[in-house]
Amino acid sequence: MPDTLKTLARQHTGPLLMLFYAASLALFCLIAYQQIRFTSETQAYVFGDTLASQTASQATELLVSNDILSLNVMLNQLSENPYIAAINIYSIDNQLLAGRDFDHNAAGRLFTAPVHYQEVIAGYVRVRLNDRYIRQPARDAITLILLSALLLSVIAFLILRHLPVHQGERFPLTAPAPSASRQDEAAADPLQGVEPEEEEPYIDSDASALLCIRFNNQPTLQQCMNPGDFKQLLEQQTRALRHAARLYNGELSYSAEGQAYLRFPERFNEDYLFSALCCGLLLERLSQLRKQQQQPRFSLGLGMSHQHEGEAVDEHPLRRPTAPSIAFQLATAELRSGITVCPEIADILQDESRVEIEAQGPHAGPRVTSVHSSYQHLLEQQCQQMAAHALG
Repeated sequence: MPDTLKTLARQHTGPLLMLFYAASLALFCLIAYQQIRFTSETQAYVFGDTLASQTASQATELLVSNDILSLNVMLNQLSENPYIAAINIYSIDNQLLAGRDFDHNAAGRLFTAPVHYQEVIAGYVRVRLNDRYIRQPARDAITLILLSALLLSVIAFLILRHLPVHQGERFPLTAPAPSASRQDEAAADPLQGVEPEEEEPYIDSDASALLCIRFNNQPTLQQCMNPGDFKQLLEQQTRALRHAARLYNGELSYSAEGQAYLRFPERFNEDYLFSALCCGLLLERLSQLRKQQQQPRFSLGLGMSHQHEGEAVDEHPLRRPTAPSIAFQLATAELRSGITVCPEIADILQDESRVEIEAQGPHAGPRVTSVHSSYQHLLEQQCQQMAAHALG
């Protein structure tokens, strides 16, 4: 008998879980509904009793002076409250003096308060509340709970439906049967079947050009300019860096020292070195344009190194000799125009006719100062567009 019950339980696990889930949800909804309804009715009882007492106090003088018109005006003002179904004032012999039923079909609790005048009862105020609005919070809460449960049930059903498929893909239940030739080879050499197959080595020759942009005069500008203008200038420079990075497929990042780095991966652009040079010269030309317009500007130091796969931008580029630290040192080498490049890049660009490279000096590395006239014209157009939009 126990084995039979276990077998039935295993065969009907899904329906049993659904039944348990439905029963738990129904019990939870019932408890929540009763609790919210009890709270709402308690608040309604306090509200109705207080309203009846306050209305009786306000209607005393009007009732004694027999000002029925004023009594009706006062009671009609209370009709704007949807929780009140009816509010009336009766005499001591139970005759209706003033009031009206705002909702004839609404059922609700009746609250009564006497109207006192010089310790004599002059009448009664009767207030009936609208149970439909009082119980509305409980119904809204149950509706929200049911909708949430339905949404969770649909999500759980979709997950459970796709879970066996993914498990079957990751862990096949049956291994593929070997062919007859494979069985013969395994019988001839038992060790052959257990030797791992050799995999071709994976070689990723992805490289990147790393351009460091150093703001040489940032401390001076920060001291001389007011905070608002300096913040605006910094935002303009940041927009210019992002715009230039988008134009030449670069990736913008910052080090802990506040230096900006633009990385140009080879996988995005085969001509990544030339793109990095054009991007750096564009930023430098934009800075020169602001100087010609007598506007505050950052004096840029530009250095470019060659970064190989697996070498990320260091948060502190001066701590160890990496591509970011080399680019940073080249950007701080000497305050001259152009982009200081590492010897590796200079060797690659030695036969490049589109760029002009100054030879390495005694205290400075090779420097790219300009590009071919056709590309220089394109840089001028891009500079004017960025000055009008990115820095506007």
